[in-house]
Amino acid sequence: MNLSEQNSSPARQLKRAPGLPHSASGEALYGTYVGACDSTDLNRLANGAKLGRIGRLLGEKRWQWFGIFDEKFAVGGAIVRMGYASQVFVWVFDREARALIADHSLTLPALSTSVSDTPFAGVVAKINGPVGTLEICRARGAAILRGAFGPVKIFADMGITQNNPPITAICEVPGNRTNITLKQAGLAASGWVEVRGKRHHFEPDALGFLDYTHGLMAHHTSWWWAIGAGISASGKRLAFNLVDGFNQGRENVLWIDGEAVGVSSARFERGEGSRPWRVTTRDGLFDLEMHPEGARSEDVVIGPLCSIYTQPLGSWRGVIAGEEIEGCVGVAEEHVAKW
Repeated sequence: MNLSEQNSSPARQLKRAPGLPHSASGEALYGTYVGACDSTDLNRLANGAKLGRIGRLLGEKRWQWFGIFDEKFAVGGAIVRMGYASQVFVWVFDREARALIADHSLTLPALSTSVSDTPFAGVVAKINGPVGTLEICRARGAAILRGAFGPVKIFADMGITQNNPPITAICEVPGNRTNITLKQAGLAASGWVEVRGKRHHFEPDALGFLDYTHGLMAHHTSWWWAIGAGISASGKRLAFNLVDGFNQGRENVLWIDGEAVGVSSARFERGEGSRPWRVTTRDGLFDLEMHPEGARSEDVVIGPLCSIYTQPLGSWRGVIAGEEIEGCVGVAEEHVAKW
């Protein structure tokens, strides 16, 4: 499908991701790429930003977020590593009952978790200790998720049989800092989730989502985010990731039948309560509404530090690149952090 024939502002073709997020001389390689960096090591970029040990301790953030949807259940969670603390959460949503049946979250010492510099190889994120075990690994392009945290046990693989390529965005942050994010959406997912002894096996059409981020963040950071995937009315396999207020929109990407292209800036309109959220893009490729089936919200305040967010989850309806969609699954999010 030639998107440039349908829009005055064509989708951007993407170059392959570099092995490192900086050049041999240490300059950040800002841009949007298809594929993954071999390493997101930030030593050269932190030195370029003249961040000392304390500045890096306060500014460096890493996380691996995941989500899986089928017709009956949705599961999500993240391992977040900051220089001074960690946060881990896992939730399970019953789509038929429209209710969160598990929502377990802990703020922990930094050393309780690890998030690696290799977003596409080996153990990417891990928690291992008396509060639970959770591990996300990458092998042969797929992601393996396994562990037990709070009332939830889970084993899942994403991307073994249907693997939209990852996209990597290397982005400017105020203060000569840099953020790197890797997104995947619409991955074939299989496995199971268990809550308090009741196990649900993911259905054959289950879809997975992944967000790896590693950056030198501003103290005050906020964003709007949308991710989703499904099949259009004409049978095309679609997935997308859109953001506003963060990363200069470099991570705005559409996957269509397995091909990833960059799209323009996004605009979000929040719906109050159960009303739909709307997302559009300046190039006209997207005009979507998120129809919430439920939401997960969490406010974490520790002294002067805080993370406040709400994440509706459900189905996306509207138009993507001229394709009508009715039941794409995914989430939206509004997040404000001072960290």
